Amino acid sequence: MSWLDRLVISRISPGWALNRARARIALKAWNEYEAVQPSRLRRESRNRKSANAENERAQPNLRSLARSLEENLDIASGALDVLVANTVGAGIQPEPQVELKSGGMAESFNRDLLRLWDDWIHNPEVTQ
Repeated sequence: MSWLDRLVISRISPGWALNRARARIALKAWNEYEAVQPSRLRRESRNRKSANAENERAQPNLRSLARSLEENLDIASGALDVLVANTVGAGIQPEPQVELKSGGMAESFNRDLLRLWDDWIHNPEVTQ
């Protein structure tokens, strides 16, 4: 605490002095955090937009660059395949959960639905 906080403000309003002390500690911690300090390599950001608004202009260029890399470079294609495999996994799979009136699951009917689904995804035709 500064002399002003100790001698004047704490006697008039202890809560205000406590708030000032907390703010001073938070500001000191903020200023000591190196990543937020501007330097010759890192300018202070003046943009206060959200991440989506910030990236909105760059999205078409990034998308076309990623498509070009994926189509023309095997290593980029492999990296994307690994990323998708580790992120998505087996993908979204349907899981039928038809219940009987008695409250149990219709196991055989659910298996039949999955078998029909597996047949359909290999040849998705609805006009037969």
